[in-house]
Amino acid sequence: MTQPSAKPAFQLLRLFRPEEIVYLSFFAILAIISLIEGESHIHLAQDRLGYTFLAIGTAIITFRFNRLLYRSHGIPWAELRLESWQSFQLIRDIFSVLMCWAMYASIKSIMPESALLDDWLIEADRLIFGFDPIVALEKLIRPWLTDFMVFNYVMLFAYIPGVFFVLTWKNCRRGLRDFMLGLILASFFGYLGYLAVPAIGPQHTQASLFTVDLWQRETRAMAQDALELLINLNRIKRDCFPSMHVCLACICLFYSWRWARSFAWLLLPATLCLIFSTFYLRYHYVVDAIAGIALAAAVFACTPKLLNWWEASIGPLETDKVEKNS
Repeated sequence: MTQPSAKPAFQLLRLFRPEEIVYLSFFAILAIISLIEGESHIHLAQDRLGYTFLAIGTAIITFRFNRLLYRSHGIPWAELRLESWQSFQLIRDIFSVLMCWAMYASIKSIMPESALLDDWLIEADRLIFGFDPIVALEKLIRPWLTDFMVFNYVMLFAYIPGVFFVLTWKNCRRGLRDFMLGLILASFFGYLGYLAVPAIGPQHTQASLFTVDLWQRETRAMAQDALELLINLNRIKRDCFPSMHVCLACICLFYSWRWARSFAWLLLPATLCLIFSTFYLRYHYVVDAIAGIALAAAVFACTPKLLNWWEASIGPLETDKVEKNS
């Protein structure tokens, strides 16, 4: 079936993937704010430029290795070209994953110093439960449980690469595009939520209500200190509503359910533990998690329609070229 030709206004978009348009729009907004305020709001993500050099370096190494195979084993040039194209697509996929964290790192530069809205979130929790659920959880605190909750909290950094690896291993290109678009879209709207509802979380605002120390050991294990440092090192101020930890974990779970059902069953108990850890560790209010789940569900419902619109209005996804030639 012949693909409809894109309108002239959309011709340029055919060079990109949908998720790339989203994160490029995010950084374009940062650039505009920088011009207006006369201060760079992208410099805090400069270390993410290392991702660019990593991608370029990997591409060069991949091509040189393929050329070496071509010369030594006589691989046909057409086959080498296809392999190089597929390698480039993989690097492009990895780069989009890294941009998810680059967006998070960059948002801190435009975080407003406006009044905190934690009181609203506390009242929302009280409206739902009739009491402060985060404070009530302190009766469950045990040193071993704290260690377990910290482990579950930081495991989010394995969820996204895990889903990425599974979909790549299965050569599920449509699923990978669906997942990547969902990941970047959720990040885009979630980080806007940080700006709209600045809040710092119960560990600060409800500190006077806690009677049990979360960290009960007088001498902490080195692993526990390292995990807590990792958590705080990767956090930015006022990153409470919605809970992007919960949102991104649910994104991984939902898209695994759609494209890799067996992996989703592995993620399900881990995701439930991660959600609970955000309350136990006093990083989020319950309403933050509800908002994170709602955002993930909304994005999950929208991305197939957005991909269909892209193919109908702009053209086939670039990954289809690989599939047709493979």
